[in-house]
Amino acid sequence: MMMKKLFFFAASLVAAAPCVQRSDNITDSDNASGTASINELFVAKGKKYYGTITDPGLLSSEQNAEVIKSYFGQLTPENSMKWDATEGTQGQFTFDNADTVVSFAEEMAC
Repeated sequence: MMMKKLFFFAASLVAAAPCVQRSDNITDSDNASGTASINELFVAKGKKYYGTITDPGLLSSEQNAEVIKSYFGQLTPENSMKWDATEGTQGQFTFDNADTVVSFAEEMAC
């Protein structure tokens, strides 16, 4: 299951790359390659942001977390805010995983 998620994540990066061109008014970000992030390229073309999904399972990998921080400008929780994740048993709520995603997004200032 995790391999499918990583494949989807990588495929979304590859699929988006040909859709944008580098613009002279883009400043380099602090990502590892020293080039503009996918989000910066999309914003330079007039889009609001380029985002991705995440959940604590993906964020547990430091490499995944760094890619998300470096290249994306918006986060959507994958499953951690769905009803079955927040109320596994009727009347008993837990938001720990949702809170992890929100905290990560706040660190990114998304």
